[in-house]
Amino acid sequence: MAWETLPTWIWIIYYAFLILTIVFAIYNIYKKRVIGLSVVTIVLSIVTPITHYFYSLGRGEGINEFEHLLQGLQQGDLWGIFVTVLYLYILFWWGFALFNQFKKKSY
Repeated sequence: MAWETLPTWIWIIYYAFLILTIVFAIYNIYKKRVIGLSVVTIVLSIVTPITHYFYSLGRGEGINEFEHLLQGLQQGDLWGIFVTVLYLYILFWWGFALFNQFKKKSY
């Protein structure tokens, strides 16, 4: 039996999102906005998929990467929680960065 994986289009969206995250973080550093969080985001945008890949190596046959992560969360697996926190940080950063990007400047 072959190992289960997510469809190609999901992987394209996933990696495009990570690349866009890195590009927008570099743009924020260039514009001197949320510099510290942007640097952390660049690092985590590289570390998160690598960490998730190594975490997914332990999945069984017939289970894709996302199902394995959900199972790990349901079982309270620390690595599953850690990977999820990494993804949540990136989402938090997007919200924070977009809020700062579009907020009105008051002088």
